[in-house]
Amino acid sequence: MYCDLCIKVQNSNTFTVGCNILKKDSVVPVPQIHSDIDPVSDYLGTVGIEGSQSELLCFANFTRASHNSGNKSVTDIHSAANLAIKNVHSYPASAEAATRLLVSPVSTVDCERGFSRQNVIKTDLRNCLTVKNLEHLMKISIEGKDCKDVDLKVIYKLWAGKKHCRIIMK
Repeated sequence: MYCDLCIKVQNSNTFTVGCNILKKDSVVPVPQIHSDIDPVSDYLGTVGIEGSQSELLCFANFTRASHNSGNKSVTDIHSAANLAIKNVHSYPASAEAATRLLVSPVSTVDCERGFSRQNVIKTDLRNCLTVKNLEHLMKISIEGKDCKDVDLKVIYKLWAGKKHCRIIMK
């Protein structure tokens, strides 16, 4: 549910080398760019884009050449990613990598928050929740629900009709 983005960025190494490929300046040496392309290409292969090494290298060289020739539109990783996205017809794998780089989470805090909330909801007394019900409860818990939208009488009638689910405390 909330960890889809965390799963897409498999590890910090893939994220870091993706940034290195899109860097416009000479901070990252050219030999390192060659070694950085393989993990990004492998990652793109897992999402259905095969054989992207040469295109990624070509785009990295194009971005550096554009910057070195005085092109002021390529100033940082964000603008290089936008350049790849604008040239999606020429560089489809680079555009896909740039899109995934731009939407990847900066930290795993959302995933950790989701697991923490799941642990609060799924207790020893509620260990038989179905995945669907757990997902609904997590959405309500994380996103909230306006009280004015909830008809408590309907909820009570549903609960009262489920006698077999009640916990009787003495």
